[in-house]
Amino acid sequence: MRKETALTSMVTGMVLWGFANPFSDISMSYMSPAEGYFLESVAGALAFILIVALIPRLRKNIGEIPWRLAIPLGLVMPGLCFYLGNIGYQYGTVTIGVILLSTEVMFTALGGAFILGEKLSPKAFMAILMGMVGVVIVGVNGQVNNPETAGQVVHLFGTEVSAGLVGALGFITSAFFSGLYAVYVRKYAADVDIIGLTIGQLVSGAVFGIVVFFAAGLDFASMYARPTGFWAAIVAGLLGSAFAFLFFNMASEHVTTRQTAMTLNLIPVIAIAAGAVLGRGIPTVVQVLGAAIVLASLFFLETDDESDSAVEITPVQN
Repeated sequence: MRKETALTSMVTGMVLWGFANPFSDISMSYMSPAEGYFLESVAGALAFILIVALIPRLRKNIGEIPWRLAIPLGLVMPGLCFYLGNIGYQYGTVTIGVILLSTEVMFTALGGAFILGEKLSPKAFMAILMGMVGVVIVGVNGQVNNPETAGQVVHLFGTEVSAGLVGALGFITSAFFSGLYAVYVRKYAADVDIIGLTIGQLVSGAVFGIVVFFAAGLDFASMYARPTGFWAAIVAGLLGSAFAFLFFNMASEHVTTRQTAMTLNLIPVIAIAAGAVLGRGIPTVVQVLGAAIVLASLFFLETDDESDSAVEITPVQN
């Protein structure tokens, strides 16, 4: 694949992820996180397998699935990442979510330093701290000003916790696991078939979704009876799982980590714009300030020349 084509494919994957976010948010207005994850994971896995089966040059990858790696990675991504993201969307908004989820770049950098021994320069460290300040601003302001959860509490372990705080924590923990996933993919997936790995991941994620379905006592007929949430979850699964993974993984071995990291910034921009069009909320002035701080910190982190050589050894492949 030519570098220009690979970059276009990478950008396409990011745009699809951006569009998937508001649909996840819509589905969480009608579904529980478990219901949404079940629909997203199963729809995404089935669609991806169908795509691979219909494309001759990809069909051979069905027999090259590295299950020992795919299963744990699939339980993390899409598994925990998507499920925790749904918890975030149940109590938060697209604006809050995509900014907090974008911090996966920071967690990836920290994971690279502590797990892979990559160099983390003072500039990169300050950029991460700067980003965390922006995250706090976005999260706290979203908790206070989200009309959907204002005054609501969630009972956790016998304690009342603000619903907005639970949503913010859902997003941040999802970003944490996403960053951790990226680090371990960088460490272990360099010598495996990427399409085969993706099939294994999505199948593992779907099996996790089916386990959640039965463990939570979900009812498919009940989910189908809420068509807005049902189809929004299906669309989120198709865009954010099947098609985004296809474009992203096909491009990942042909672009640098810096290009990958820079294009990640498209996700919050697309998601906030799409969310506004779909009526999922306009960011407040304070949220815009916090978002600007986060995006600026990501820019400084991704343009850090001192850590460039360490970061670009092996491209991140999701």
